[in-house]
Formats: sequence, C-alpha cells, structure tokens
Amino acid sequence: MDRYDERATPDSCDSDGETSLPITIAASTEVRPGTINGLMWGEYVAREYAAPHRIALYDAGGGGLYCGLIAPAPSGYLWCQQTSGLLCTQRDLEGIYVPLPDSNLAQHLVELDIGCCTDTRDDREAAETYRASHPDEVAAGEAWIREHMPELAAVRDAFAAEDRPLGITAEEADQLDALLREVRLPLSVARERMERSTEAWVWVRVASDVATWEHEFARAQILQQGASTSHTLNGYRFQWMLAALAGTEAVLTWENCD
Repeated sequence: MDRYDERATPDSCDSDGETSLPITIAASTEVRPGTINGLMWGEYVAREYAAPHRIALYDAGGGGLYCGLIAPAPSGYLWCQQTSGLLCTQRDLEGIYVPLPDSNLAQHLVELDIGCCTDTRDDREAAETYRASHPDEVAAGEAWIREHMPELAAVRDAFAAEDRPLGITAEEADQLDALLREVRLPLSVARERMERSTEAWVWVRVASDVATWEHEFARAQILQQGASTSHTLNGYRFQWMLAALAGTEAVLTWENCD
C-alpha cells in the first residue's frame, strides 16, 4: 500500500504559519517528508509509469484471426505482438489498441504474408548498440550456443542478420495498400517507415480527411445499387472508429504466421 508522509509540508502549517505537529500516515521511520513510499512525487510517477503494463495481443484472437491498430500514446500500457514470421520477434509499443473486427480483413492480411522473416531498422540499431556496449557478454553467449547448440548455431550462420531483408518492400506495401482500399479503410502504408515494418507490424498513416470521406462514401453506397456490402459497410464503421486518429501514424498488426 502506498504511504504518504505530510510532515513539514505546507498543509501541515497553522494559519499563522507555524508548523504544527507532524501528521504521518506511515509505519516506517525512514519515510522522507512529503513523499510516497519514500520517493518524491516526480520520482514516484517516473517509477510507476516507466514500466507500463504489458498486454499480449497474440492472445487477442482466442484461437481465431484478428487485426487492429496500435496508436502511440503515453497510456501506461505496452501492447506486445509476435512478429516477423518464423523469426518470432517480440515487439511492443506503448499506446492505445483499436481492434478492427473484420475476420475477412484479418484473413487477407495473413494470406499476404508480407515481411516474413525480415529484420527492421530498429532491430539492426538495437543489436549494434548492444554488441558495442556488451562485447564480452555477446562473445560468451555465441560461444555457449556453438558448444551446446551447434544446430542452432548453424542456422544462425546461414541466416546472418546482414543477409536477411530489411523491412517490407515497395511491392509488399503496394499489395497492402490495395487491400486497405478494397475494404475501404482510410489507411495507407507509411512509406518512410517501411524499413521499420515487418510481418504483423506495419506502420500506416490514417487519412487526415476521415470525416469527409465517411460522408462521401455513405452517399456513394446509397447511390450504388446492388453493391456487395461484406467489406464496405465494415469499412464505413471502422472510419468512425478511426476518426480520432486522423492524420496520425499507427502500427497495423495481425496474427503472425507462426
């Protein structure tokens, strides 16, 4: 339970400015005045929110396919996903998760198989930083793997990081954009972030004119007789869901192939 000590704080002074008897809500004598659990307010907030709560999205489908957006924001929640196909790279992003409840879209995303077994620019930069700052640990780890797990060492050698593709390709981005247009979602691949995207983790941009597009699309649906609504009505509904994210970038995520 959090403990707060009000000793020697402004609230503990009398009206004439004299300090009254200490008011202490704590059992410990080590609690500093004006603190929570011995920490100043800023320290306490930094400690509590520096490690957000983690939520695993790969459990979101309950055995079925799913997809959604992670909008970056200081929410206190890390949304975690298994990505990069057979590499099974664990990624996370602090923000807000917006589900896109369309099983057809989720199925198509899996079938596209874009970015499978690729690194991202973030992966390369993180690996280089770690190797530079922990050379002895890296060398010891690689030696242990070669001695105790030679099969894994052989696979690692065959698929050295510099030999793996980096991010998704322009062709894959085109395929995903075509799918997003088909299901009438106001999303498009953030082309400048293709090197930071991979399977089940693609940065997209939400159209800035979502509200206008909603009205025009609804009118077009009324005028177009006999049109299939399996995708388009879902797309229209999602645009209302995504209106608050207009003009921003987010991660489009779905179930990884492995």
